[in-house]
Amino acid sequence: MKKSTKSSTAGEAGYDVIRQAIIDGEYREGDRLIEAELAERAGVSRTPIRDALRRLEREGFVHIRAGSGAVVAKYSGSDLTDLFEIRAALETLGAGLAAQHARAKDLDELEAMCDAMDKIAAGRGTDFLEAFSVQNTAFHLKILEMSRNPQLAQMAGSLMKLGVIMRTYNRFDITRLERSIYDHRCILAALRAGSVSRAESAMRSHVLSSIDTFDATSDAPLSREK
Repeated sequence: MKKSTKSSTAGEAGYDVIRQAIIDGEYREGDRLIEAELAERAGVSRTPIRDALRRLEREGFVHIRAGSGAVVAKYSGSDLTDLFEIRAALETLGAGLAAQHARAKDLDELEAMCDAMDKIAAGRGTDFLEAFSVQNTAFHLKILEMSRNPQLAQMAGSLMKLGVIMRTYNRFDITRLERSIYDHRCILAALRAGSVSRAESAMRSHVLSSIDTFDATSDAPLSREK
């Protein structure tokens, strides 16, 4: 594991090193994260490592268990199904409200985000997974902001855990990636048209498609039994 050269503080250095190791698969789901080992690798003391682990927990990369320390986050099928279903409900509402309140500059900002995702997907660089996931999250958060409902934006935004989003996109083949990009364009088109029903339908379908992705790429499908 390489030490971070980009971070200006010990806390950022520890955060960068741990997160990158998880993204690279050096630490897998359920693996223990030992503070002393992480501190040595990052070249910092244990205090900033604890801060980094708490931040990574908020982002969905890590679970911290009282008395036993931190482990790489492991989500059950029911955990992920619950998460995506709640997100779908809240973001569907947010998209409908955004369609009513959308301003030209907000729509242009969403357009720029879609263009950025197109470029990232076409390049497929070494940091593709993180770059695309971050841009995707920004797109969804912007729509929630456009709803002009701060309570809704806060509730839904708290469920957008980068660790889960990156895990989702890591399962995407080119067809699923192109579908995700297409979904974003459909949502944007509905918002530009000011169509509440289209915006709600497009957003709900898009968020719930994550369950289909896990079903198609996992031995333990997430879909609930009918």
